[in-house]
Parts: sequence; structure tokens; C-alpha cells
Amino acid sequence: MRKFAKFILIAAGLALLVYTLAVLGLNIYLQSAGLQNRIRTAAESAAGSPIGIKGTCYTPWSGFSITGVTMQGKALQGQPPFLNATSMSFRFSLLALLQGKLVVSEVLVSDPFIVSLAPQPTPTPEPENPKPVRPEPSATPVVILVNEPPAGVEIVVPEEAPPPSLTQTPVQVEKVRIANGKAQFFDSKGALAITLTGMDVTGELMPDRSVAGTFRIAETTVGAYMRPKHVVGTFTWKNGLLVIPDLRAEWAGGQIAGSIEIGPDKSVSVIAAAEGILLKKLATDAGISGDGSRGSLFSKGSVQGISGKPETFTGRVDVSLQQARFLPLEPIRQIGEFMGIQELQMFEL
Repeated sequence: MRKFAKFILIAAGLALLVYTLAVLGLNIYLQSAGLQNRIRTAAESAAGSPIGIKGTCYTPWSGFSITGVTMQGKALQGQPPFLNATSMSFRFSLLALLQGKLVVSEVLVSDPFIVSLAPQPTPTPEPENPKPVRPEPSATPVVILVNEPPAGVEIVVPEEAPPPSLTQTPVQVEKVRIANGKAQFFDSKGALAITLTGMDVTGELMPDRSVAGTFRIAETTVGAYMRPKHVVGTFTWKNGLLVIPDLRAEWAGGQIAGSIEIGPDKSVSVIAAAEGILLKKLATDAGISGDGSRGSLFSKGSVQGISGKPETFTGRVDVSLQQARFLPLEPIRQIGEFMGIQELQMFEL
């Protein structure tokens, strides 16, 4: 019995030793400069922008992590970077690593802060009359060609440099997750247009480089007046086209449902309907006193246009009120009090 127990302890110790050596070897491999360059290159290729990294680490329970991630994006010098993230964690398929493949089963971006600035219109410079410039004498050396080379001289034609090796397996990413993210979008005048807080996004990457997934946003602020909460839905992205077919949200005690399409040319198409929006809550969200207000708002419509160009938007929106009662603007209310007209002191529909 003791021999059997001793054999089990030895086997367990050997298994622990093999596991420790495997984890140590995997840690060394994942933190090697070559692999990190491959990961950085793949990430920069997907993002289309250089990526800054502060440090890296690997643990068996959390995978390979990159800390202090920044991505400049299209932001100009002096502007905040497009992305700041506390960390990015990569979970690898160990079986694929043993086969010489680098397959990332999941990428987790923690606490990202995204800042999207609309491109500023650049003034077109006035054309100037260029002064004629006399061409300077060329410094190109003179080459004399002869029909036959001199005797004893061997001419070696340099071979064309071989193309870079393409046998290296690219990094394959299967899933991307964003946890507790925040985003701010500014218009072309530099004003804050949309703020998203508490973003959780999960996306599955397809072989054709398209993405499909789900999202959840705790709170959204649009133009400092609309504050929809608990925004959820699904999305697909392919070739620059983003489609959200089933957007749902809570807004001012009511519900919003609709769909959004954003094209690669920044074209935007929105179809939405709202029902049961409480006027009192709506006024409070907009920073207006809702004292004495009551009633509900219902709306539906569709608009199309180019993002960042309000003059291009067209469409139709229908709005109706039920049992509405709200305070008018302060100057109108004061006139109603001075003249004793009750209808100007409180609007009722």
C-alpha cells in the first residue's frame, strides 16, 4: 500500500514538474521579442495605426497581457489618442501552439477610453503664380556602353532579391471582448456630440474578416439632452459597413427600438420608434425643471444623411403627445401671470 502511495506521489510530482516547465517555457516563448512583434504587427494591421505598449506579462489563469495600451489613430499631434486601455489580455490555444500556429481564442480589452474627433475642414489655399525656375544642370554621371567587355573582366549580373518569407503563420483571432469601456465622439466644431459609458461588447471574427456580435451600454448621452440607458443590441461589420438591426434602450421612463446603418463613406441611416416617454423625466434629463409636467410622448421616423454634416440629413419624424401638461418658457409664463391668463401659465394638451 505504501509503495502504491509512493508511486502516486512520484507521478504527481513529475506531472507538476512537467506542467511547471511547460508554463515556464510558454512564458518565455510568449514574451519573446519575435512573438511580441508578430502580435504588435497583427494588432497594428487590424487597427491601421501604431500601438504603444508599456509592459507585458503571462500567467496561466489570465493568459498573455499587455498593459498601458495606447493607439493614436487619426488624432493629430497634441490631440488625445484614439484609444487608451488599462490592459489587453490574450488567451491562446495551447494545442495550436504545439502545432506551430498562433491562434488567439479571445482578446479582452479592459477599461478602454475611446476619443473620436471629427476631421477639421482644411481651408483651400489660394493659388499663387509660381515663378519660373530655371532647371539646374543634372549631376547624373555619364555611363559609356560598349559592345563587348574588356578581356579579363567578368561581369556579374546581380540576382533579384528574394521576396520576404511568407511562410510565417499570421496571428488568428477568434473573439474580441470590450469590458467597461467609455467613448466620446466630437463633431466637426469640436463640441461633444455623443458619450457612451459602461460599454460591454463581444465580437466573433469570421474567416472573411467580418465581425458579428452583441453590445450593451449602461448609459448614452446625445447632445446633453437625450440620456438613453441600458442600450442593447446585435451588430455586424463587413467591409466598413456597420449594421445594428435591433437596437433597444430605455429612455425617460419609456422604450426605444430601431435600426442603424453606417457605411464606409460615413453615410448614416436611422429608423427608430419611441413610446411611453414621460415628459417630466425628459425635462429632467435635459436639465430643465419638470415641475408640474405630465403626459407621454410617442414618436417614429427615419432619417438619412452624412455623419458630421447636419445639412445633408433628410427624412420624416412623427411626434404625438398624450395628456400632456407642462410649464411653458419662463417669459411666456410671466406674461400669463401678469395678464391673468391661465392657458399661458400652464400648457395642457
